[in-house]
Amino acid sequence: MQILGYFKGKSIGVAGLGYVGRHLADFLNTYSAEFQYSLSTFTRSNIEDVKGKEFDYFFNCAGNTGDFRQKMWETIESNLFLTKYLLENIKIKEAYIALSSTRLYGFSDKKDILFEENEIDSNPKSHLSIDFVYDGTKKLLESILWNLGGKVRHKIIICRLSNLYGKYTKSDLNDSTFFKLMLRSKIEDRPLKVEQNVLSTKGYIFVEDAILGIIHSAVYAAKNNVYNICSGESYSIGDWMRYFKIDYTLGNEINSPSYSRNSIKKAAAELFFHPKTFLTNVSWSELFEAN
Repeated sequence: MQILGYFKGKSIGVAGLGYVGRHLADFLNTYSAEFQYSLSTFTRSNIEDVKGKEFDYFFNCAGNTGDFRQKMWETIESNLFLTKYLLENIKIKEAYIALSSTRLYGFSDKKDILFEENEIDSNPKSHLSIDFVYDGTKKLLESILWNLGGKVRHKIIICRLSNLYGKYTKSDLNDSTFFKLMLRSKIEDRPLKVEQNVLSTKGYIFVEDAILGIIHSAVYAAKNNVYNICSGESYSIGDWMRYFKIDYTLGNEINSPSYSRNSIKKAAAELFFHPKTFLTNVSWSELFEAN
């Protein structure tokens, strides 16, 4: 964890203590005494406490990622209004790190398509789709931050995360994502009805790899930039079903398969980011924390 030596004597802020924010804050708190940096965390209940404060590094982890379909206005608020509030009320010396998503690339009907940071799918989903509430909000967030980059003295870094998994607690398994639903089916030893094409693939990243990727972006990015923080691998629902050994049945109407695979060449070259955990080597104890 020598990378945390870059934070010695620094002040760090983390906003949003959901799945990602909680793991990031816990990780940073574990090593704060050893590497001598200060850590402040903020949630909806104490967000006004950030007013007038100065941070060397600030990580905004809020975003209503898993349940955006049920919480449309909260998604817009946490991505856009909170960003505006933070950037107007805090001072940043080194870097502001925002979390976005590789979902904004969309999906392809071809397996060999590799999405990179400077490419956006030429056939984006209609803005009338419910998915655009999340995808569109993230795109607008990125546009605002990208164009602010040249007007402030600190770096603005955008981390596009793929689907995160691992280190779930019992309270995390709220069925807000299909992955959590699969995991709960395994724990409860019950079959699962699948309404999606089991051949469709998505990018995934183990939560501890994602946390390190986010930290690497804060330390190593030389200027305002955007990075894919994902494993570089893409797995299907069928892959995970076989891994979990879950019995399942298929719904009546299954769409054609779609694919999403994201490049990490840029993050590897510029951030020295090399994920370590994949479907092929993740253990059950890493997926679920019984306590």
